Amino acid sequence: MYKIINCAICHRDFNGQISGIHLKNHGTNTRDYELKYGPARDPQLILDAKNGGKKGGGNQGAIDAHKRKREYSRTVYLTTPKQCKACSVELSYEKRHLTFCSQSCSATHNNNERDYALYEKVKKTWADRRVPKQEPAPHSKLILNTCRHCKIKFVNRYKTGYCKEHIHLHKSLNRARYYFKFNVFHYPDLFDLNELTRVGFYNAGGNNKRGINMNGLSRDHRVSVSEAMLNNYDEYYIRHPVNCDLMPQNKNSRKHSKSSITYEQLVREVDDYDNRGDH
Repeated sequence: MYKIINCAICHRDFNGQISGIHLKNHGTNTRDYELKYGPARDPQLILDAKNGGKKGGGNQGAIDAHKRKREYSRTVYLTTPKQCKACSVELSYEKRHLTFCSQSCSATHNNNERDYALYEKVKKTWADRRVPKQEPAPHSKLILNTCRHCKIKFVNRYKTGYCKEHIHLHKSLNRARYYFKFNVFHYPDLFDLNELTRVGFYNAGGNNKRGINMNGLSRDHRVSVSEAMLNNYDEYYIRHPVNCDLMPQNKNSRKHSKSSITYEQLVREVDDYDNRGDH
């Protein structure tokens, strides 16, 4: 019969020792509990466990029995040890479950008994099942295209807008260098912010935070991005606030890629705007 241990926190009785889960529910562990409140376990129970007694829940007797059984099995095995199937070397007790003493012996034995005729038969079977490669058709459909950049006509197997020499100029990354990167509210002298505040920006629903606004304003390039890419204009002038015009989206869509001013006019206006503080 174990000693009754009473929990100093909730005064619950335990037989022999207080469980760790119970102490964990109090926000502590066995070591901290014993330092603060005293023993949480029966000292005799701990002594019996250290001595390997059954009373303390020790497992020393079972461990000793397992060792004796293992030594007996080793002794029996060494009287008639198992031999390698390839070189007839005796296998150690630790390798008693293996068939060969090494990978080299395993490969040598298996290769000598390999039926190569069977492999050739399987190889021929798979070769017969393989679908023969079809020869290309003598004639393929070709499409006549016109490059939007250099206006040269060329043929291709699919429809495309640009030739190989200029397609890299119209990739998304090259086009993005001409996009606007400024806040229109920082330039009240260039834009009608009262109208923008009243109407708002155009939004077709892609940005749920702003909500749908089909009648809003959008930023338009006065010198279009298409013309800038075609003539390799300086990106500083194309994405400058002076080149921006706020207009309703339906009007911007009808404008397409046309420019409302020339590039030379834009350069003069940008230079005048940047140098206006020098006078």
